[in-house]
Amino acid sequence: MIYRGRDPEGTNPYKDRFAAATELRTLAEALRDADAFLGVSVAGVVTPEMVRSMARDPIVFAMANPDPEITYAEARQARPDAIVATGRSDYPNQVNNVLGFPFIFRGALDTRSRYINLEMKLAAVRALAALARKKVPEAVSRAYGGQRFRFGRDYLIPKPFDPRALYHVAPAVAEAAMRSGSARRELDLEAYREQLRRRVDPRRTFVSLMVMKAQRERRRIVFPEATDERVLEAASRIARAEIATPVLVGQRAAIERAAAEAQLSLQGVEVFEVADGEGLERVRGYLAERGEVVPAAPGAPLDPYLTGLALVDLGLADGFVGGIGRAYGEAVRPALRLIGRAEGVRVVAGMHILLWPERTLFFADTTLVVEPSASELAEIALLTARAVRMLDIEPNVAMVSFANLGENPHPAAAKVAWAVAKLRGRAPGLKVAGELQADVALDPEAFASFIPPQAHHGPANVLIFPDLGAANAAFRLVKALAKVEVLGPFLLGLRRPVNILPRGSTVQDLVGMTAMTAMLAQAAAR
Repeated sequence: MIYRGRDPEGTNPYKDRFAAATELRTLAEALRDADAFLGVSVAGVVTPEMVRSMARDPIVFAMANPDPEITYAEARQARPDAIVATGRSDYPNQVNNVLGFPFIFRGALDTRSRYINLEMKLAAVRALAALARKKVPEAVSRAYGGQRFRFGRDYLIPKPFDPRALYHVAPAVAEAAMRSGSARRELDLEAYREQLRRRVDPRRTFVSLMVMKAQRERRRIVFPEATDERVLEAASRIARAEIATPVLVGQRAAIERAAAEAQLSLQGVEVFEVADGEGLERVRGYLAERGEVVPAAPGAPLDPYLTGLALVDLGLADGFVGGIGRAYGEAVRPALRLIGRAEGVRVVAGMHILLWPERTLFFADTTLVVEPSASELAEIALLTARAVRMLDIEPNVAMVSFANLGENPHPAAAKVAWAVAKLRGRAPGLKVAGELQADVALDPEAFASFIPPQAHHGPANVLIFPDLGAANAAFRLVKALAKVEVLGPFLLGLRRPVNILPRGSTVQDLVGMTAMTAMLAQAAAR
C-alpha cells in the first residue's frame, strides 16, 4: 500500500503523489468493501477471496498482460455480479489500445492539432462508452464467430474489429480539439463523420444515393418476416430515416412482443394483421383465385409471405422485401408465380452490384436463368442497363464470353455475338461491346494490340454473362477473393417491385435493398 508515513525506502516522489491517509496495509485489506479494482501490475496478485470481499456489483479491471491479476473466469466465478475486463482477447470486455490510439490520432491529425490534451482523450472515452450501448451490427457478430453482443456485464466495451469506432471516436476527438483550442483546422463534423464512414464502408456512398432517391417519394414497402430482429431493426431505421414506410406483415401481438424484446421502436411502422386485419378478405380472395392454399377456418392466419406479395399486387403496398429466412429458390418461386413478368418483358433476371472504393460493377444474370438464349441475354442486358440508369450511372455493357469478337466459332460464343446484335437493334444508343472475355471487357486498353478501339467504349461497368453458372461463379469468386462489398441480388423484370434477400443478410443489406425497391416503385408509378 502507498500510504502517508511509509518507510522512505518504499516510496519516491512519484508514489508520494498518490499516498493516502489510511490504516490499510495490504491489497486484501484495501479490496474489502471496495467498489472497483484497476490493476496494471502482475499476474495472480488478486485472489477469488479478495473479489468476494468487495462491495456489491464490483468493477474488476485486471489489466496486467499477458496474464491478468485475476482471470475473467475466476473473478466471475467468485462474484457472478462482478463487472470484469482484462486485456485479453479470449475473454469478454477486452481493453485494447486499438480502440483508442488510432482514432485519437485520426481526429488530431485531421484537425491539425497542436497537441493531444485531456479533453480529447476524455472525448474518445465517452464516444466508446456511447458506442457500447448501441446495437451491434451483424458484421461485428460475424467477425467473432456469430456471437451476439448486447450492452451488459459481458459487453461493456466495443470490439476491436468494430468498424464504427472510427467514425464515432475520431469526430468526437476532433470536436474536443476544436473546442479546447488544440485544433488549427476547423471541420464540418457531419461531413467529416460521413467521410470516415465511407472509408470503412465503400458501399455507403452508393447506398446513400439510393436512400436519397427513395426519400423523395416515400413508398410503402412490405416485410413478411416481421418478427425477425434484423427486419425489426431495419424497419425502425427505415422509418426513422424516412426512406419508406415499412409494413410488417404478421400477427400484431407477436410483432410487438419481438420489438419489445429487441428494445426497438415501431414508431412510423405499419402492421398488417394476418389473422383479422382490415383488407384481409380481399387478400384471401386474391390468393384463392390464384390457386394458393388459403385456411378455411375463420380467424386462421394467412401466410405472411404470400400475404405480402398479394398486398403489392393488389396495390395496397408499393414493394416487397422478403425471404431472409428461406433458401433463395424457395423464396423467389412465389414471387414469380404471383407477380410474374412485367408487360413486354420476356425474362426475369437477378443483378448483383459489386462495390470497390474506386469502381462499381453490375453483374447479371446471377440468380435465375440457367441457360439464356441470345434473345434472353439481350433482354437481361437491357433490364440491367435500365436499372443502372436509375442510379444515375451511364451503363457501359460488355457481353462476356470465353472468346473475343468471333475468334471462336463455337455455338456458345456465337450465341453471345448474336445477343450483342439483338441488343444493338433494340437499344441503338446503349454502349455495348462483345463478345469479350471478362478481363478484356474490364481493361480493353491492356489488349489494344488485338482489340480495335471501335470494338469497345472503354472499361465496362455492366457484365452480362452467357449463363447462370458463369455469372454466379464470377460474383462469388470476386466476393471471396477481392476486398469488395456486394449488394443484391436485385430482381429485374417483375410486374411489381419485389426483391428477395439471401439468407445471412444483415440489417444494412435490408436497408439497401429497401431503398432500391422504393426506387423501383417510384419508377413503376411514373
